[in-house]
Parts: sequence; C-alpha cells; structure tokens
Amino acid sequence: MTKPLIIAVVSGKGGVGKTMLSVAIANELAQGRKTLLLDLDFFNRGLTGLFASAAAKVRREQVRPPELFTGCQPAGDWYLVAVGANLFTVEYGDIEKSSAAALEAMDVQALSNALGTFIMCLCEQSGCEIAVLDCHGGPDNTSFAACAIATHSILVSEPDKITLYGTLNFVRQMAAELPDKKPDIRLVFNKVIPAFSARFLQKFYDDLLRDQFGGNDLLAIYPFEPHLTKGFEKTPFLTTVYPTSQLAIKTNFLLHDLLAARDASYLPPKAMRVGRVGSLISRYYMGRWPRILDQNFIFRLIGFAAIGLVARTYREQNLLSGMLDSAQFFFITAILVLWLFVAAILNWLKDLDIFLTYSLRSGSYWVAAVGCVTLAMLCLGGTAIAGSSGYLSNLYGVLLILPLYLYARRGWLNIKDDRRYLEGGFRMALTAAATATFGITAFST
Repeated sequence: MTKPLIIAVVSGKGGVGKTMLSVAIANELAQGRKTLLLDLDFFNRGLTGLFASAAAKVRREQVRPPELFTGCQPAGDWYLVAVGANLFTVEYGDIEKSSAAALEAMDVQALSNALGTFIMCLCEQSGCEIAVLDCHGGPDNTSFAACAIATHSILVSEPDKITLYGTLNFVRQMAAELPDKKPDIRLVFNKVIPAFSARFLQKFYDDLLRDQFGGNDLLAIYPFEPHLTKGFEKTPFLTTVYPTSQLAIKTNFLLHDLLAARDASYLPPKAMRVGRVGSLISRYYMGRWPRILDQNFIFRLIGFAAIGLVARTYREQNLLSGMLDSAQFFFITAILVLWLFVAAILNWLKDLDIFLTYSLRSGSYWVAAVGCVTLAMLCLGGTAIAGSSGYLSNLYGVLLILPLYLYARRGWLNIKDDRRYLEGGFRMALTAAATATFGITAFST
C-alpha cells in the first residue's frame, strides 16, 4: 500500500477548537476517500470520548497498539471502529500517566518512525487512503512527530495575544526539535469574533507572521459560531447537519487551498467545485449578512426616521397639510416597511432552513415535518403578500429573484451531489410553489 495522505492538526494551546476542526476536515475528506481520524492526545482522549457512544453501537476490529511507549504497554485493547460510511477512528482505554514521561523522553525522530508505522498499519487494515491526526493541545513530542510524518500540518490559533504567543512558541519549538525537516505547516485562525475583520487578520498575518510559516498564505479564517460549539458533543459531524455553516463552507475551501496544487486527487466532491472567485470570497466572508439585512440596524434607522418626522412635525405644526409632505411621508414609510419586511422574511427563512436541514440529517423526521410546514407557510405567505402589493410588487419581484434561484440551485445540488432526494425535492418544490404564488397574486391584483 502507498503512503497515505496525512494531515496533522496541532495547536499552541488547548481550547482553540482543534478537535472540532479535525472532525470537520476528516468528515469532508471521507465524502471522497476512506479516511482515518486518529486521536493522538493519548492522555486526555477528547476525540475518543466524543465518539464513545457511537463506537459502542458498531462492530469493532481489534488492532495492535502502537509501539510508542518505552518500557510499558498501553492498557486495554485497541479497536478500529467505523463511525461513518468512509470514516474510521481508533478506540482505546485509559493510559497510565507514568507513560507520559517515557513518551516525552523519547527522541522525536524515533517517535515519528513508530507513529508512522502505526498509522501505516491502521490504514492497511482499514483500507484508508487519508489519515487526519488530532494532536494534543500544546507543544509536545507527539505533536512534533505528527508534523514530521504529515504531508500537511495545520496549526490552529485564535487571534488574541495569549493564543498567538503559544502558537509562535509551537513553531519555534518544532524548528528546534526538527532541525533537518521543514514541515509544510499552515496557520488557521479559528473562533474569530466580530471585532476582527478578515481583512485585518490577513494584513496582520502578511506583516508579522508569514515568514514564520515559510511564506505560505494564511490557510483559513473561521468565524465563531456559538450554536456549533454547543452542538458539537451532541452531533460531532457538524459539517453534515449544518451544511450552510461557515465551518462546512470554509472547510471545503481550506481543503481546496491545501490540496489542489499537489494532492488534488484527494479532494472531496464539494472541494473540487471550488473556483478562484469562490475561494477569494470565502477568504474574506465571515458569515455575516450585510447590514442592510440586519433587523437591529433597520429598527435603528426607523427610530431615527421617526425622530426626524416628529421634529419636522413640531416645526411645521402640520406635516400632512401639503401634498408634497404627504407624499414624502408615505414614500419614507413604504421604503422602511418594505426593507424591514424583506429582511425579516429572509432571516426567518434562513433560521428555519437551518433547523429543517439539521432535523432531516439527524433523523428527527417528525420535527422536520413541522419545520417543512412552517417554512412553507412563511415562504408562501410572504410571496403572496409581496405579489398583492400593487405597484410595489415589481420591486418585490426583483428582490425575490436571487434568493429563489439560489434556493432552487441548492435543492438541485442536494439531489445531484449529496443524493438527499427528500431534502432537495422539498427545496425545489417550495421554490416552484413560491414563484407560482407570487405570479398568481401579482396577476390577480
């Protein structure tokens, strides 16, 4: 068997979302090739615990433990477990803390040889062509050994001073431990809060960090998505149940940028469709809707407009006394109501669609049925109101063209690429019904 593609995911400290990103990368790669997801944090075993309940329900195949521990053997049996159609992991029990000192004292080169042999054996036994290594949070010999044998290494960091100090410390220690090797290591900013823009982080990286990473581009910037963090323990495969999340979208762009040049054959179907324009947009887009669709922003504008109208009324004593003032008042009111209506409908539809997708893909079909009915009622009711709005219906029609087209296209891709016929069929049917409803009401009016 040829050497598998190995991706090591490391970090300068814990708590930066490394395990979540490791699972996302492995889950997306498994859409195209058999993939092994290996927990190398031998003593905390966060990833192993994450899949413990799923591993207990499927058939396990015993494997030989790695020869990584000097003078002692890991306790318990080790098992190869299929946690997905093309995704495998290794389950193992608690390892004595006394083994930690021996492991850390082991030469990094010898450790990397033993680790490489262990991964090769696992891939041969499972038929995997890709291995994703979820390493310990912080600089340690196992993480350095993983980077030494990896085809590509991803260093995950948050964009704050404390975390960045640990990140740069990891790079310096790795260079000291591997003087004869130059691992292909890329930086990823994760859990980025709205205070940081993608443009600022890109410039910060180019000015201060690029040389530390061999001149490589900043690989990805992931915005902080609180609902994903809360749902990770319940549903590890977040990129499957939340396919429109930035975690899912940016992971495919990350894989494209990481593998397209030299290892394009390993790209999953979604990552293969990535173009240069899409990659550029993803690099700077942080999942935030434009401010013109932010309901809080619109409400503030309505408040300012109301204050202005009241002030003008007070000054002129009678705002509606003249035809011109009456027309201006109606025009301002109509525009603000239209703006708020479109923003509210789009935001509600987005939230309901996320809820519907999660319910369908997690097997909660009764809940999904309620979501389908609610989404259909809101969508059809909104298009009916838009179509019956008189001369404003033309403006509503223009505003609805792009969202309806994108939703229909998404439904078609659900069927064509993901083989999710129920999900895709509903989206295409809802788009057709909404278009017909708008046309009928507009023609009748």
